[in-house]
Amino acid sequence: MFRILLVDDDLGRSNKLRSEIAARLAISEQTIAQSYCITEAVAAMQACKYDAVVVDIVLPNRPGEELLQDGGLRLLSSIDAGRKIKTPSKIIGLTAFSENKDTYQLYFESRCLFVVYAEFNNNDWMKSIVSTISQSHKSHLVNKEDVNTTIVALHGIRTYGEWQLSFENIVTSELQDCAVLPYRYGVFSLLSFLIPFLRKIEVDRFHDNIKANYRFLEGRDVCFFAHSFGTYILMQTLEKYPNTFSNLNIRRVVLAGSVLPSSYNWPPLLETYEFDVVNDCGTRDLILCLSQCFVIGMGMAGRNGFKTLNGGRVTNRYFKGGHSLYFRDKRSHSDKFMRTYWLDLLIPSVKASIIDPRKSGLLLTRRSKVSDIMREWTKK
Repeated sequence: MFRILLVDDDLGRSNKLRSEIAARLAISEQTIAQSYCITEAVAAMQACKYDAVVVDIVLPNRPGEELLQDGGLRLLSSIDAGRKIKTPSKIIGLTAFSENKDTYQLYFESRCLFVVYAEFNNNDWMKSIVSTISQSHKSHLVNKEDVNTTIVALHGIRTYGEWQLSFENIVTSELQDCAVLPYRYGVFSLLSFLIPFLRKIEVDRFHDNIKANYRFLEGRDVCFFAHSFGTYILMQTLEKYPNTFSNLNIRRVVLAGSVLPSSYNWPPLLETYEFDVVNDCGTRDLILCLSQCFVIGMGMAGRNGFKTLNGGRVTNRYFKGGHSLYFRDKRSHSDKFMRTYWLDLLIPSVKASIIDPRKSGLLLTRRSKVSDIMREWTKK
């Protein structure tokens, strides 16, 4: 994903520029971040590496504070000083004051940057910025050809898959030869999830998207990361369209909070493909209990694991937590799990280890004893 950050205290101007960039690059406005002061911009660039940043020269330090005539330069100084900021690939200065442009032109040019004068009654400044960012965007698309590994990420129902962006930020900041392609299909309703026919429509739509983006997958290692209903879409597509996927070098499939049944029949699929599977489970995932009880064809492999030779080509890993433990920590968004347990899975030489902290509880122990008694009784 090509990341853009607009740093401007003028909300109207920032929104207008945001719309123009989105239209020119054919991307969603929601993918263009906005900050309105120095501290917000610093925090944004500490969290993510941006491909292009537009900086208003006159900025407040914090929201609601007075404007600083050299606020943009202070922000650039923060970038130069480090402060754990991920340096943007391109920075463009912006000001509505012509005297600022002349004053700071040399400062920007010494850093291979430039300043644009935003006249109030003239939109040429906007065309200049959009054109510059568009050129950088084209170069970004060309550089994708150098990627060795492509990760396709699928989210679950009733969500826009915010974790996909976090995962993409982690991957691209830590691993230079990887690209992430998030597959977003909007908020898939609970009602649609209950109806098999509507689920199949989503499977076919995902397949069509794979075919349309085949050039980003062919000739590279491919890894799939899927959560919740995304695990169903992925596995059903692999089953239904082997001719599409068999020519791809699919190295690993990572499932989290899977709605597939624990009895899922792996052998036929593993004979068709050469990938290994990592199935991450939440031992307190109550949503999957409902999935198994009330949804036809669904189960709770994301809670109990798959019934298979664990540690072979399919590895079950168990973690204490619910359906979103992979992206949340105490009700807030967190990338800790993805950094700790998913990032290493992108390294070809890394083999997933079995993680299983579960202990036999009193109820489980009693069930086992009853089963043993019944088994002995039937032998008599």
